Amino acid sequence: KDRQVVSALFCSSEIYGDVRLPFDKIVCERTYFHGDTLQMTKGGASISFAKTQIHSLPYMESETQVHLCLEDCELTDVIMFHRMKLQLRNVRFTKPCEFV
Repeated sequence: KDRQVVSALFCSSEIYGDVRLPFDKIVCERTYFHGDTLQMTKGGASISFAKTQIHSLPYMESETQVHLCLEDCELTDVIMFHRMKLQLRNVRFTKPCEFV
């Protein structure tokens, strides 16, 4: 049985409030989340940020481990990565981050 992959692309977007996303794959380019919680409703979901200056990330809530990819990003504040599978490419850290 083939599983259909449902994806979303956010480009140059600002997303406010707590968000619930029913996607398998989310790609964000120059996108900023201003809420406290990002709930991923699909197990094994992945989210990618590209060409973004990240000041904060919302707490990513999921039943399984979230796959997070950062590419050509700059992290400008202390960020805690909790229960994530990370893929980092050309990421600049200006402050120490916590990996749990």
